[in-house]
Amino acid sequence: MSRPKKLELDGKTPDLGFKVYKLDKSNFHFWQDYNGEEPQELDQQLEVFQTPLQSEWDPKAVITEIMLLEGFPLDSSLTKAAQFKVIVAELLERHGSAWLETDMRAHVNPARMAVIEQAAHNLVKKFHQRCPQCRWPGFDVVRRLPGLPCASCGLPTALTHQWVYRCTQCHYERQVLYPEGIKVADPGHCELCNP
Repeated sequence: MSRPKKLELDGKTPDLGFKVYKLDKSNFHFWQDYNGEEPQELDQQLEVFQTPLQSEWDPKAVITEIMLLEGFPLDSSLTKAAQFKVIVAELLERHGSAWLETDMRAHVNPARMAVIEQAAHNLVKKFHQRCPQCRWPGFDVVRRLPGLPCASCGLPTALTHQWVYRCTQCHYERQVLYPEGIKVADPGHCELCNP
């Protein structure tokens, strides 16, 4: 009987839907009052605060760690105004302060939902763009080439002059001039007219 092969993820921990707080991964320390007698104590304390985190520590988890070490409860399920007011009032009464952050997870964040929706529309649009040669789906822009001419002097600018579409199946390419319908660039974008 052979042992099952371990899941290998290039050193990354798989996201299983749980948040694990490892409080031993940073050098976080509370500030100790300095009485002015030993200069070395102050030097040691300042050194700790200059490099408070170990190199492998995830900076996004720092606030969570500090809150846990300070004894603040973590509650990420405040969805109703009445519930919010009660919990914040309890925190203020118990601790004298409360740390509030918006929930940026995609399923509860309208701005992120809109971006994900647009990405889904873009993916569907890309799927419907078929290669003119082999009809393979996904015929899409692979390069945007600069060189839109200046309206004043005619020299090429850094603005897009053409798009290059490419098929991922047969590698057929097509160049489309003036893809955004603009044939000349405003002189404000010209290195000669507006250095």
